[in-house]
Amino acid sequence: MASTLQRYAHPALFADELIFEFLQHLHRSKSSIVKADINAAGLTCKAWRDPSLALRWQEVDLKSLLSVLAPLRGSGLVNRFEVWSFTHVPMDRDHHRFQNIANRVHSLNYHDYLWLEKSVFATISHGLPTESTVLLPNLRSARFAGDGRSIWVFVENVTRLLLFCSSSLRQLTLSISSSLPRSRETLLRSLTSRFSRLSTINFHQAACSQADVGPMVELLEHNPDLRHVTIKQTVLSVTVNALSKLPHLESLDIGSGALNEPLDYRTYPPGGPFPQLTSLILHLPLDIGVFDLVANIGAHHSLQTLSMVSLYIDPIQLDLGAAVDAVVKHPLLRNLSFRELLFPTSQAKALQAISACTMLESLEINILMTSDTPATSTTNTSIAAKS
Repeated sequence: MASTLQRYAHPALFADELIFEFLQHLHRSKSSIVKADINAAGLTCKAWRDPSLALRWQEVDLKSLLSVLAPLRGSGLVNRFEVWSFTHVPMDRDHHRFQNIANRVHSLNYHDYLWLEKSVFATISHGLPTESTVLLPNLRSARFAGDGRSIWVFVENVTRLLLFCSSSLRQLTLSISSSLPRSRETLLRSLTSRFSRLSTINFHQAACSQADVGPMVELLEHNPDLRHVTIKQTVLSVTVNALSKLPHLESLDIGSGALNEPLDYRTYPPGGPFPQLTSLILHLPLDIGVFDLVANIGAHHSLQTLSMVSLYIDPIQLDLGAAVDAVVKHPLLRNLSFRELLFPTSQAKALQAISACTMLESLEINILMTSDTPATSTTNTSIAAKS
């Protein structure tokens, strides 16, 4: 029985629908299963239909979701990519079941390996109720990941898919490993026109230049309720200026290969940028401007987590005094991390900063060895705060 049930375990079916499919299989195969088992399954099915006991999807892959409407098949090659379409025209009952399931989707995951034929979106649209144009009305989180090989296909599919997503989306993750500014600009402008209530944005991209950072900044400014932002590669000065206008930002993870323009904390609002920030992770060359920014973050110095990962830094230019001044401005720090730092001299300055954090609960120090540092300088450690 278990093996048969597993065979019918479609990745996009709920437990009650799975049981219903299984019971239909038993009826077709004239199974001799005992009546008590069938009754028990029916009771379980009834209980799961109770809204108070309804199961929620954590994450649904787009291919699995579309397969509920009708099986997908890949046929033909366009620009060396397989084009996916439905195997047959879905019937009204297929649309009804599909819409039933789509209404329950809370999190969607899409990868660009799936090149969808235009007829797929036309089929979906045809099956929507006349009073609705939203396929996923309860969607809260979406992750779109492109591997760069078919970035134009990825953008085309995602742009179409966005038309079926509710504007109430809260969490968005966009991962593009290829740097194609025009395609990325098209996608970002589509996101900006569709969503204005995001609370979380995660950008993972291979590169970002001064020319194409504009659409990303527009998206940030169009979502004033943002609380959590991750941007792995950006033009730092432009992006930080845009982020400093977000009054509710609580956590920021930001990276840049270089300081394209000097950061000047004096240009930020009174009380410092990010008044509500509690967590800051920096992946960038650390210089005096960055340390000044860290020192002046938060009107109430509420920072609790600080991680600084230095990239491509000249040890001669590292100002440990500025680093200490930045850290001691945040007496509420509970988690502190210095990673990939090059210390040309003694660690006294770093220890001075650590000792000033009386509420510290965790500490990580990773020091890269240089010709000026002893062989014992590479350190990874964790400590518990003393009462």
